[in-house]
Amino acid sequence: MERTYTSRPPTAAYDAVYYYNRPTELGAMQGYGPVLMAGAEVIDMLRSFDIQRTLNTFHYRTRKK
Repeated sequence: MERTYTSRPPTAAYDAVYYYNRPTELGAMQGYGPVLMAGAEVIDMLRSFDIQRTLNTFHYRTRKK
């Protein structure tokens, strides 16, 4: 059975330079899930709250139905 990876096989190191220079592939899907879930939460928040700005402060109040 052949293993296929969407990006490079996982490796580990204890220094930041290794991770900074680690090769990546643009088509890898590892980061898309959390970003899409966070975006969905922001959309849900914008639909659920009235946002008022007062003196550079944002106030989130629940929408009255």
